[in-house]
Amino acid sequence: MKKSLITLMFLGSFIYGQGENKNSLYMENYINTVIVGTSEKLEFYDTIITYPKIYSVVRDENIYQLNNLIREDAIKVIKWYESYNDEDTIENLDLNIKFEIVLLNKNLVSIEYYGLGELEGAAHPDKIFYTTNIDLNTLKKLKLKDIINVNKDFVEYFLKNFKYIGPLGDEDVGKNISKEFGDSEYLLKSFLEADSVGESSVYSYFTKKGLVITVPVNHAIGGYAELELDYKTLYKYLKPSIKKYF
Repeated sequence: MKKSLITLMFLGSFIYGQGENKNSLYMENYINTVIVGTSEKLEFYDTIITYPKIYSVVRDENIYQLNNLIREDAIKVIKWYESYNDEDTIENLDLNIKFEIVLLNKNLVSIEYYGLGELEGAAHPDKIFYTTNIDLNTLKKLKLKDIINVNKDFVEYFLKNFKYIGPLGDEDVGKNISKEFGDSEYLLKSFLEADSVGESSVYSYFTKKGLVITVPVNHAIGGYAELELDYKTLYKYLKPSIKKYF
């Protein structure tokens, strides 16, 4: 019988406060916001997924909807493993996922998830990275195509203007992007399909400075690369519903 994702067990929680960790939490004018990190263990797997619960940033009646949306997206990562492995294999999955809130203000929240996943007998662990972006006014998840007018013009702009965040040079990353995606048509397709947890290879998130798009690269150099686009040059590609926030 197919094992269900519904049966979960709480392991614990911890609280983030403003200013406690400037790299993991950015808030604008929300000194009363509380972030509770909640860990859940999937009963049938050696899997721990930690995700945030956010309080006070939206109206009280919307808190449940916001936090349920966050939780549902966070645990979807297990579906990727279930889709590529049989039931006996997936039972040996060792997966540990942590989160970081990279932007939180009155309009938007961006959460990145990262960790390692390993199946028994695999050549190496999988480096896991995915994100969740939510419009706090509509309580809707935002995918890249909801944020950007994704077209060939944008792909050309991206390839010429991204700033790599990491230890490698932009040239090295550019070579790996070309190797991974082959041509701009495939990159365009990947952007249009981005931000579906457990399905996409490309993810995005907001920061104070710009929009970051993550793309897969060779496992030996990190598994994924984070590429930032400055809001000043990106602005004309933003959807009208997002432009008003910047």
